[in-house]
Amino acid sequence: MGTRIPYVKRVWEITQSQLGSYFSYNVKLTFDDVDALKEPEVLKNMDKLSQKIGSFKYTKRTAGVPKIFSILDVVKEMNQTMHEDNPEYYRIPDDKALLTQLLFLYEISGGDMSRWVDSDYSIARMSVDLTGFNGNSITADLDAISEECKTLFPNAQVYLVGPAVQFAKMQNKIVYGELSSFLASLVAIAILMMLVFSSVKMGLIGLLPNMMPLVVLGAIMGYFKIPLDMMTMTIMPMLLGIAVDDTIHFTNHTKYVFENDNSYVNSISKTFKSVGKTLAMTTIILSITFLTYVTCRIDAMLRMGILSAIGLLTALLTDYMVTPALIYITHPFGKIDKKEEAENLKTLSEKK
Repeated sequence: MGTRIPYVKRVWEITQSQLGSYFSYNVKLTFDDVDALKEPEVLKNMDKLSQKIGSFKYTKRTAGVPKIFSILDVVKEMNQTMHEDNPEYYRIPDDKALLTQLLFLYEISGGDMSRWVDSDYSIARMSVDLTGFNGNSITADLDAISEECKTLFPNAQVYLVGPAVQFAKMQNKIVYGELSSFLASLVAIAILMMLVFSSVKMGLIGLLPNMMPLVVLGAIMGYFKIPLDMMTMTIMPMLLGIAVDDTIHFTNHTKYVFENDNSYVNSISKTFKSVGKTLAMTTIILSITFLTYVTCRIDAMLRMGILSAIGLLTALLTDYMVTPALIYITHPFGKIDKKEEAENLKTLSEKK
């Protein structure tokens, strides 16, 4: 939301401390056999899984130790305690009887194992704290955990749950949904432009300028590492609609004037004097309206306001510079006398 909000700032500071975490997820292992977690081999495999998770980039570490919590911590600490606090025994015991005694001793001494295992010792949970979040990296880590579990626990069911898993999957859906909808919109716009102007060439001319605002915004978001979230993903479809509307106004008026003057130079010049002013005023008003979001303390709204204004101004400049150039070069409305057109261009230059 943004650290300019006092409450959010305090929460953010806690997540960045050694005690807090930015995100977390849980690995749930479900075994078919009762007391499966009392087998040393199973716990040793869990320890291997824990070490692999601890090697991931976004796993939080305190004093170099990964913040991964499970039944392993209880067993290792109990084993070390029962051996006169010898650090060499901070490990999973090899003897099943000793392991069972350690767990029983922990329970009768008031310890609570319900956070990490069920009463039948057939379900285990591992909690993993994260120091940051990146959708692609977290998704890759989760896939690696699933593959590792297939090797270590072939007969167990593995579940990955928690806020980090939810947000990673949601972010991937946002990205792929944005790409698919964006491509579908471009195709639809190109087809509609072709139908409106009864010209394939005009459809492509209308398509190219409308891509420029999206390219510029994508470059800005990438350079400044602005995330594609639920707010920023709404900007591009909105800009695409506004940019297409401006392009249709400009090209339609140019075509209307061309039918009377039979000159691209004069048509474009007259369009600038009439429709061009209207496009500028509407774009400036919309940009100022979106820029009011810069006063908002929520970062997502602030980013939306700035990016929307930049996109709108880019769309206006593209319609002013790219669209007329494409119309003049490609002659989509019909052929003209080149000599006469050159004279019109010379006359227009002299007037200016």
